[in-house]
Amino acid sequence: MFRKGGWAISGVMSSAVRLCTIGGVEIKMHLAFPVLLLSCFLLGQWPVMRVMLLVLILHEIAHMLAAAALGLRVASMEITPFGGVARVEGISHASPWQEVVIALAGPASNLLMAMAAAFGAQMGLWPGSAIQLFLRCNLALMLCNLLPALPLDGGRAVRAMASGALGWRRSTRLFAWFGVALGVVLAGLGVYEAFNRRVNPTFFLTGAYLVYAALAERSDSASWIVKGLSSRASRFAQAGVLPARWLAVSADTPISRLPSRISSRGYTMIVALDPVGMKPMGTVHENELLPAMLDDQRLTVGELIKQRHPAAVDVTAKARDAVWRVAREGSGLKIGVRDA
Repeated sequence: MFRKGGWAISGVMSSAVRLCTIGGVEIKMHLAFPVLLLSCFLLGQWPVMRVMLLVLILHEIAHMLAAAALGLRVASMEITPFGGVARVEGISHASPWQEVVIALAGPASNLLMAMAAAFGAQMGLWPGSAIQLFLRCNLALMLCNLLPALPLDGGRAVRAMASGALGWRRSTRLFAWFGVALGVVLAGLGVYEAFNRRVNPTFFLTGAYLVYAALAERSDSASWIVKGLSSRASRFAQAGVLPARWLAVSADTPISRLPSRISSRGYTMIVALDPVGMKPMGTVHENELLPAMLDDQRLTVGELIKQRHPAAVDVTAKARDAVWRVAREGSGLKIGVRDA
């Protein structure tokens, strides 16, 4: 798996410990991974886990090489119960086809290694049992990661392909729910196995992590803003024009609630209204949200206006008339504005 870089505020990346730095790439380990290793060791599956760990590392190296070939830099790699997560800097500004290439590089490497293992088995180059285990691990990781569910590679690929029609935010939500559903199924299999006295915590731990990671993908509002701004900037550079949209919100609305309301097809300007009198207090442009959210997601729209536009807090009657005139003309409604 790979992960978008440049903002890295998701909960998935925060629940990890740093191991070392190799070639400028920070290597991390998710806190759930040692639990999985211990479970495999206690259940006598350590030989399988050793091979799977090797396959995971080679899988992530393929993501890194694909990113490097496209001129992008891998900042860190995190080992998780469901594979590796490579954080690629600048991929939030990459085109959909570049995201697809990087996402599918991992499964493609597993396919190539499985083919090499099958050839080696036919030629008798390696012991039969070892090569069969290597082959099965590669096929399992490839097939699992090709499922169209976030945060798996297949989910990232279909999300990139669907973003043109659905928008990046909607496609993220859709395929993140697929990830949640898959995680629930795996966790359910683990519970079922336990009830039938076949203790295998791998299903439960992997499923629980998948649910957690999918929900983190879905709630990562800052990434929606980054990708949306990048997409709209690209369209604006090509066409020189974008549709504009006004959004009126109460001044006490947390800014964390705004990304889901921002249009993916135009530029959004947000008008903060007095919660009592519905009088405009000022405006916030969509490109001001990301820096504010990185500072404090609990900030309200009114507080953001006071921080960034102190002079706009005490709006004059003339300024209010201008704001409401634009809103009235855009919506076709008859709205009266009375001076304070």
